[in-house]
Amino acid sequence: MARETGVYRRGDSRYWWIAATLPNGQRIRQSAGTEDRKEAEALLAKLKVEAFRAENFGVRPQHSWQEAVVRYLSSKSHLRSFADAQRICRGLDRYVGQLMLCDIDGDVIWRITQAELKRGNRAATVNRYLSVVR
Repeated sequence: MARETGVYRRGDSRYWWIAATLPNGQRIRQSAGTEDRKEAEALLAKLKVEAFRAENFGVRPQHSWQEAVVRYLSSKSHLRSFADAQRICRGLDRYVGQLMLCDIDGDVIWRITQAELKRGNRAATVNRYLSVVR
């Protein structure tokens, strides 16, 4: 019965899981990260609405800088330079910490560049910072 809604429970997990095909044809299978069925169904509905808007209206979902940092650092966690990546993200946080990714434009990057050069960082260091933003 639960599979008909796209939300189900695995035997080895206390969380609800989502398995569905979105309106744009993309198949998703992921943990809802919640123990409440209604929250899991709400997450599935949100994913479906975002996919519908992206497909039919060209509206892409907005993501925050913080979400991007979490995703970036999780992909870099196995590297020896992980501590450097964390340091760079912390340094950039003071400039773009509260921004959405769609709000980061050339002016923001220019302000980051000028502020870091003014702090005494060399051009190579600033380029390392900017490579994370790109």
